[in-house]
Amino acid sequence: MSEAFEQALAQEEAAARSDTLTQVTASHPKPVYTTFADLGELIPEEQDKSVFFRNNWLGQGGGLILTAPSGVGKSSLVIQALLHWQLGQEFLAQPLQTLKCALVQSEDSRRDMQEIKSGMAKGLLKNGWTQSEIDQAFARIHIWTCVGKMGTDFTDWLHRQQSEDPCDVIAINPIQGFFGGDISKQEDASRFLREGLDPILKGEGGTKPCMTVLVQHTTKMSGRQKEGNSTLTDYGEYLGAGSHEFTDWARACIGFIKHKSAPGTFVFKATKRGSRLKWKDANGQNTTERIMTHAKDYIFWLEVKDSDELKKLNGTSQESAPSPRSLKSQERTDNVHGTEENAIYLVKAVRNSVNAGVIVNNQLIREWASDRWKKIPGRTAVARFEEIRGQHGIGKDEQGNYTITTS
Repeated sequence: MSEAFEQALAQEEAAARSDTLTQVTASHPKPVYTTFADLGELIPEEQDKSVFFRNNWLGQGGGLILTAPSGVGKSSLVIQALLHWQLGQEFLAQPLQTLKCALVQSEDSRRDMQEIKSGMAKGLLKNGWTQSEIDQAFARIHIWTCVGKMGTDFTDWLHRQQSEDPCDVIAINPIQGFFGGDISKQEDASRFLREGLDPILKGEGGTKPCMTVLVQHTTKMSGRQKEGNSTLTDYGEYLGAGSHEFTDWARACIGFIKHKSAPGTFVFKATKRGSRLKWKDANGQNTTERIMTHAKDYIFWLEVKDSDELKKLNGTSQESAPSPRSLKSQERTDNVHGTEENAIYLVKAVRNSVNAGVIVNNQLIREWASDRWKKIPGRTAVARFEEIRGQHGIGKDEQGNYTITTS
């Protein structure tokens, strides 16, 4: 083989490799990336339109999980937040700009929404808003109606809505109403949150980047949680029903539950990125807890701000409340009924129980007494009961069970 022929063959093979490389490159374009050098310098958050709330709490591409039990006012809370945020006013968080808001909800009827609107109007007027501001706030919140769509059907619909009606904040109430699939499975949660919602929030496909508020029900409480052994501090970020993926995905989380000793009052806990909210306690110190209450005669949320009231409520809040067992123990300790009154109670209890066919013995008497009253030094209610039971027609049989000897 001549040298000239070998050179020609090598050139032909090089050309073939070049053509192959060109085809591969065309079908596999170079990866798109940026570096830290491309990020630019940090500017004041007031000048950064991608930041929606002070201290960079939330902004474009972010998600807030708002979690609470059923029937406590999540719907009205979200609407009250949107009313404030779209005018750039503080509620739970301080907006840095006016935010165009949309609401997607599946639980409340038109009548329910009208009742919320009426309550909000009264509450806002009482809190210094003008009628013009209220009218403007109501007109700026867009209600997006979605019926019969779940999972990918819902997120596809949401993408179209955001394309046609670009908003800054999209509230979805409740997320369980549109999720589809098994909300406890990470795979299903990731598909909905990361494949469905994230492209919308981050502006993929040309939509306006935005944030979302996902309203989530709590999981069903276990017996241990009901007794107060688990609190918002212990498990607040995982309060909601469903996979832990919701918490992992969320940019921020706020949960609230009923206050232990104040009806209509609720303990709020900002469990993720809560320190950025700069909430204040009764002493003016930063906290991640807030206490809020329902207005008495209309649908509206009010923050408890009075320092004396806050200190009182914080002393008996969900976080420090004793369990039912310890409350019963304290009740027994604090009981001041006299021995005679306690003994008469036992007499009546024995007569009623025996007449109803219940076998009553010494052990049962002691359990009744210890469950209701402390022991009085030197004498107990049981001892006094033994002294007077004969006068009330109560005897004992050979087995030690109490009987009725007279009517």
